[in-house]
Amino acid sequence: MDHLIANAEILIIGGSETTASLLSGVTYLLLQNPDAYQNLRDEVRSTFRNQDEINLISVNKLTYMLACLDEGLRMYPPIANGLPRMCPRGGCTVLGHFIPENVGLVLMS
Repeated sequence: MDHLIANAEILIIGGSETTASLLSGVTYLLLQNPDAYQNLRDEVRSTFRNQDEINLISVNKLTYMLACLDEGLRMYPPIANGLPRMCPRGGCTVLGHFIPENVGLVLMS
């Protein structure tokens, strides 16, 4: 049963439309924040002279865009369930509540 549950979790996460969901979430968040949208637009337009310069290597130099995508992943995670974490040795405090070590946590944004 443990193997079935583990495989089901992988299929649910793997079968999610992660890229489309992330881009939808980031677009929504950028449209809610015109200053962030303008900063991103300025970065892209000042970095490239034409679309032929845009490729997998060159877009990795767009630090503001990468920060927007990272924040989008934090605010709008495109997975079917929360992000699993294991409480570290000695325990930790989450939202004012102590959690003992080795307790599994699911963090939802």
